[in-house]
Amino acid sequence: MSWTTRDCSFKGWIINGTNLIQTLPNQKQTLEAIQNLDLMVVIDTMPMEITGWADVILPECTYLERYDDIRTSPHRKPQIALRMPAAEPKYNTKPAYWMARQLAIKLGLEAYFPHENLEDLLDWQLKQVGSSGATTRILPFNQIIPRGLTRGFLIISPESGEMSVE
Repeated sequence: MSWTTRDCSFKGWIINGTNLIQTLPNQKQTLEAIQNLDLMVVIDTMPMEITGWADVILPECTYLERYDDIRTSPHRKPQIALRMPAAEPKYNTKPAYWMARQLAIKLGLEAYFPHENLEDLLDWQLKQVGSSGATTRILPFNQIIPRGLTRGFLIISPESGEMSVE
């Protein structure tokens, strides 16, 4: 069977944080695929073109209201970046990790999400590199970033755990 003749039909599609109509290269084919679905679920922080096609919209909290995955940068000075919430989620929105884990539990796939929440997963990941998210979480924002700083990097020494801003 060749690439052009194989059956690529799907019954459902869960889309998280992207506007597929504008992202995928063949818009006509994307819309045709969407129209042939039995179910399309969109997880996002705000309405956009793709949410208009959704059967179900799951409202995700914004980046200011949730933890995000750790970003790594293996450059000359290896770095990690951890985004932490600045406010509590509003309007019964939830983080995508929570939604995925709840769906996994309902489907009997909880083993794929062994951490109850993203914070626990982040703690586990940070411990793998000799750090702990628990110590980072308790520091007030104004103790980490000096007032008036508009750009720079927060550097945490892996040896001593001391923080500096460069």
